[in-house]
Amino acid sequence: MSVSTHVVSIPLLRLQLTIRNRKDFLAGLLFAGAGLFFLVVAHGYTLGTASRMGPGFFPFWVGAILALFGLVIAAQSLSARAEVKALPSWHWRGLGWVLGSAAAFGALLESAGLVCSLGVLVALASRASEDFSWRAAAGTAAAIVGISLVVFVWLLKVEIPTWPAILFG
Repeated sequence: MSVSTHVVSIPLLRLQLTIRNRKDFLAGLLFAGAGLFFLVVAHGYTLGTASRMGPGFFPFWVGAILALFGLVIAAQSLSARAEVKALPSWHWRGLGWVLGSAAAFGALLESAGLVCSLGVLVALASRASEDFSWRAAAGTAAAIVGISLVVFVWLLKVEIPTWPAILFG
C-alpha cells in the first residue's frame, strides 16, 4: 500500500490544505468537535469563577482545552515536517468487543451488581486485544474491581449494588 498526502481544497476561502498525516488530522477534528460540543452545552449553565465554580465551569474549560488540543493536533498534521501516514483500517472485531462490553456493563449493573458487571466488562473488553489471555483479564478485572469498590463504594459512598441482588437481596 502506498502512503501519500491528501489535498483538500476549500474554494470559499481560496485555500488548499495538504494533509500529510490523516490519522492525526481526523483525531484532531474529533477532539475539536467534542470540545466544541462541550462548549455549546456549557453555554447554557452558569460558569461562575475559579473560586466559586458554577455548573458550567468544568465542562466549559474541558471543552476549551479539548478543542484547542484538537486544533493543534490537526494543524500539526498539515505541517511539512509531519510524518506521511495513511489512516489505518478499522479493527471492527475489537471495536465490537469494547462497545459490547460497555453495553453489557450497563445492562447488568442493577441486577448483577458492580463486582460481577465489572468482571464481565473487563473479560469482554479484553477479547479485543490480539494478545488476549484469561490470566491477564482476571488480574485486570480483580484490580479494577478492587479500585472501584474502594473509590466508589467506600470512599464516595455511591449507592450502587455491589453484588447480585439474588444472592444478597
